[in-house]
Amino acid sequence: MELTADEEAMLAGEEGPAVQAAMDLLVRYGEALGAERFLDTDNVAGVPGMVNQFLEGYYADGGATHEEIFARHDLDADESFEIPEAKAKTSRLQGTVEPDNWESFGTDPEDARLDRESESFAADHDVEILKTCTPYHAGNLPSYGEHCAWMESSAVVFINSVIGARTNVEGRESTSAAMLTGKIPDYGLHREENRYGTHRVDVDVEVDSVMDWGMLGYFVGERVQADKPVLVGNYGSPSRVEYKHFGAAAATSGGVELYHVVGETPEADTVEDAFGPTDPVDVLTYDEAARQQTYHELNAVGDDRDVDFVMLGCPHYSIEQVRTVSRLLEGETLDDDVSLWLFSSRKVGEQAREEGHAQVIEAAGGEMMTDTCSAMSQAVPPGTDVVAMDSAKQTHYLPAMVDGVEAWFGTTREVIDAAISGTWGGGPRMSDAESDASDDGAVDAATSDDPAADGETIVLEGRSVVGGYVEAEALVTEGTISGWGGVDPYEGTIIETRHELTGECFTDKVLVFRGAKGSSGWSSIFHTTRLADTAPAAMVYEETTTKVALGAVVTRAPAVTDLNRDPTEVIDTGDLVAVDGDAGTVTVTKRGGD
Repeated sequence: MELTADEEAMLAGEEGPAVQAAMDLLVRYGEALGAERFLDTDNVAGVPGMVNQFLEGYYADGGATHEEIFARHDLDADESFEIPEAKAKTSRLQGTVEPDNWESFGTDPEDARLDRESESFAADHDVEILKTCTPYHAGNLPSYGEHCAWMESSAVVFINSVIGARTNVEGRESTSAAMLTGKIPDYGLHREENRYGTHRVDVDVEVDSVMDWGMLGYFVGERVQADKPVLVGNYGSPSRVEYKHFGAAAATSGGVELYHVVGETPEADTVEDAFGPTDPVDVLTYDEAARQQTYHELNAVGDDRDVDFVMLGCPHYSIEQVRTVSRLLEGETLDDDVSLWLFSSRKVGEQAREEGHAQVIEAAGGEMMTDTCSAMSQAVPPGTDVVAMDSAKQTHYLPAMVDGVEAWFGTTREVIDAAISGTWGGGPRMSDAESDASDDGAVDAATSDDPAADGETIVLEGRSVVGGYVEAEALVTEGTISGWGGVDPYEGTIIETRHELTGECFTDKVLVFRGAKGSSGWSSIFHTTRLADTAPAAMVYEETTTKVALGAVVTRAPAVTDLNRDPTEVIDTGDLVAVDGDAGTVTVTKRGGD
């Protein structure tokens, strides 16, 4: 990479070992992306210094101080050193602990202690403690064109699309490094030429509610993955809450980081503005049939209508959403067998209490919570079997993250009605015939069309991401892989309920996949697999994004991309694969799928 004088000085250690390590990580990350230079940022949102019991135990040999964990984990360094205050303005995002209700939340006291200590560590290093996935609701609202370095996939897609700020989906490690350097790779959505739309989406059915926008987002994300959809059609003037749920869903089922809504979002006054000098690569139609299919897909986990938990606030609720719930619950009482948890930022929670809405929700039997959510904390009330939610994102994640939980998705009204009655009254589950039909757009199990015979060798040439040499059996999917909510890092298994590899273990195998989707926790999840000795032996992927590039760097397993042939079409699960991360080659010995 081409470094400026100040970047060279940081890399040489002139600003101390922490800044040096941060710059070294950013250089490795930038090279993994194929970026040529860095740019300046003064708006970082991440989780600097967040610690759990696993990390504390792993780094116990060095004392497991928060400074050591920041140095060795956040900055991926091999030694610890003193951490200076943030150079760039930095916000602390949500964590895994509810600060006031952690006991009733079922949180281990040690996790509560670590959360308090990590928050203090961040504050001592000049980090603004927002503890939310919606920092734009809590005081950090970037300006149009501002270069940011943000985690949290739903926040990234919101500020890119609705505000016109510029950020890629960053990870824990890159945001912590940016915090100390004020630098981030000049790559992806920071560049004008990469912000034009790729897919036209003709919206041919009325979309006029939070649920509708969540379903539309889920439909779009599945089909465009990490590309940039342009919406045209029947949607009126969406609210910021509707934009929030659309983007969150599109970033969950796929990896959408930027979308355009023609006539509404700031970079899409016209269709021509949205696409710029390019033509759409595809045109998708979202009509009533697509709407129904998406609804059934989201409501396809389980069939029990006896609801015992209602979760609201993914992404964290705005004050407008809290007011809506307050109005719906005024004078009502929750069913004796139902718990209701509503999650928001601290700022919104305080405002809700000042305005009396929190008291109304609590009088009905609900609880106001901040700082986290059920997916982040993997916490639900004891005995929870069936959850009702108004979030497509959470409906996707929670059944994968909490064993045995069934989920219903619907409007906020339907969800509140279920909390009061104890029974889900929304639409029906998908029939077997409908389920079979809905699989038309699903990714099939990875089986190559390559005619190579058993024992034949195929050599693929590409670009090195991480050096090293490994020979191992392949595990292949033609689809993308979610990190957070898609992988159990302590077992090295795929847990996403809708994924073709659900239940499969990638430990010590060459993981061959399309690319990354979902949460900005991708790098952190795969980083943890390295520490837990459950990591893949190597990674071979087709599509480069910031999530997968950073994940490969911190996993430290040999990795290759930009191959001369699509590896998911050449390699079958069970093939013997040699990955040369130094030469950028992948050698495949066919085994006939055995």
